[in-house]
Amino acid sequence: MSDSTLRITVVVPCYNYGHLLGETLTNLLSQSFTNWECVIVDDGSKDNTKAIADEFAKRDSRFRYIFQENAGLSAARNTGIKHAKAEFIQLLDADDLLSSGKFSRQLTIFDSKPNLDVVYSEVRYFYSEKPEELHFTMEGENKPWMNGNDSSNQQALKESLIKINLCAVNGPLIRKSVFDRIGNFNTKLRSVEDWEFWCRCAFQEIRFMFHNDSDSHALVRLHSNSMSRSVKGMMEAASIARLTINNLILEDSQFTNMEFWRKENMNELAFLHKSLFELYKKEGNKQKASTHLFSFSKIKEDYRYFIKERLKLLIS
Repeated sequence: MSDSTLRITVVVPCYNYGHLLGETLTNLLSQSFTNWECVIVDDGSKDNTKAIADEFAKRDSRFRYIFQENAGLSAARNTGIKHAKAEFIQLLDADDLLSSGKFSRQLTIFDSKPNLDVVYSEVRYFYSEKPEELHFTMEGENKPWMNGNDSSNQQALKESLIKINLCAVNGPLIRKSVFDRIGNFNTKLRSVEDWEFWCRCAFQEIRFMFHNDSDSHALVRLHSNSMSRSVKGMMEAASIARLTINNLILEDSQFTNMEFWRKENMNELAFLHKSLFELYKKEGNKQKASTHLFSFSKIKEDYRYFIKERLKLLIS
């Protein structure tokens, strides 16, 4: 297949997930649309990731394998995007799956609406032991967590993103040109890097469309090693992301009720620092507890609280 016929590059970062990578790559082969390539980025794995990737590359020239020293999920995605040859990017974690009509359905929308930059779908969650049972949320609730906001109301989209992530990272199909305009994923973030990226996109007027079609769902695996289960890590990353969001709000001269939303964002940031302070204090990590205590007190401008709680830490 020549590069000119490629429409989608699937970027699959993989770190020690060789035992699941084969299932993910096999799932790609079931896509009804076939003019795609898959770039597997091995982020310094110590398992059989290379062997699995090489096996698929030998059988099907649409698969390519790239190795890099371990640099984290965001860096691996950035590497894959850099090497992408197609017009659109599909992000796919090495343990997740896609509904078989995702590429076809979402490309049809792009072809009919050329002003769009991102088309995203619903997500369903599954356990390895029972892949046929699909759940709306990681907690098993019987209702979607995504609100379906898109660029039909860009202001509402921005406001929604200040509160919560837009979608699962595997849900969208993204024009590659978006990354040229917005930049890469933030390598300082070990989680919620997708949320921070969607925020940057929305505030730079990237055009999103939500398309709820059961044949274009992202399918996210739930298991003990899921990054999303590291609550403390997510909170640490979210505290960094919220600093970016605060700057986005302040820099957007057209943002409605700017001061209200800035305060809302900073209140959420304060809550994160307070929660992390309590978690680290409970663990006995006085240094990190003190760092988050100071950040919380600075946001709330309550230095008496800082002095009082800092003294408690020192004598505990």
